[in-house]
Amino acid sequence: MEPAIGDWVLTADGQHLGRVKRVSDGAFQLDVTGEPDYWLRLDEVGGVGEEVLRTVRMSFPSETLEDHRIKYG
Repeated sequence: MEPAIGDWVLTADGQHLGRVKRVSDGAFQLDVTGEPDYWLRLDEVGGVGEEVLRTVRMSFPSETLEDHRIKYG
């Protein structure tokens, strides 16, 4: 299942990253409050679930976030 615009995005250890702003060709852009938006790869999504809100759980923990940000577009 692929992330959808508006989904909340969390790291594997539960840290909230932001909301999906745009999905395009193998990556998605995060809308992040208080800092610049950035892109993550779709192949690093660990799962998409329906909790209280639809959430996207990434496959990596929060301490490695900087290693997973990509330049896109």
